[in-house]
Amino acid sequence: MGTLMVPAVMYRVIYHEPKPSAEIRARTTFRPAMLHGYRRRHVRYADYPGLTKDEENPANAVRGSYVTGLTDNDIRYLDYFEGSQYRRDKVKVRLLQGVGLTDSADTSGAQEAEEVEAEVYVFVAGEDCLEPGEWDFEEFKREKSRYWSGEEYIEEEDEGFQGPVNSGYVENLRAQEAKEAADPMGGRGPNGHIGKELEAEHAKDKTGVGDKAH
Repeated sequence: MGTLMVPAVMYRVIYHEPKPSAEIRARTTFRPAMLHGYRRRHVRYADYPGLTKDEENPANAVRGSYVTGLTDNDIRYLDYFEGSQYRRDKVKVRLLQGVGLTDSADTSGAQEAEEVEAEVYVFVAGEDCLEPGEWDFEEFKREKSRYWSGEEYIEEEDEGFQGPVNSGYVENLRAQEAKEAADPMGGRGPNGHIGKELEAEHAKDKTGVGDKAH
């Protein structure tokens, strides 16, 4: 429902490369889907969104991707990537027909079809961390996705933006907001602390070291 809607970003997280071979890509399938009763707002000073339940407007809906073929290990990588700002929840989504996978801006020609169970990452770091406006997926694709997939690199300041959710979280975040160099990826880029943890996990799994169970 956010940055992972771009397949290259998803591939980087679960396969450790944005452009895997066709054989590897065939392990997963992506289909456009709609989640009703939620909002997707911009996280303050960050590139990525926060998905929250919309209690005031249950008719609101968020466009996303329904991904199948994920293994327990893939989900473990995704949990690492999302970090403590998010909680993985079970939901029901409607698959879409008549619209491209990442064509989120215009769904006028889309038709809702089968309802399926899925899991999404819901933002739990608090309303203070979210902007009022909706997150712009088109802007992310155009201006940011190549950095998130690792196809291009930028210098990350990794100020610990992705801190633990605790009583001091908001205070720490506000202190970071005063710094002009807060990491807009929240440590999730290839050079961020979460990115490096993911790289270490992939290296462990490749050599058979460590616990691979989810």
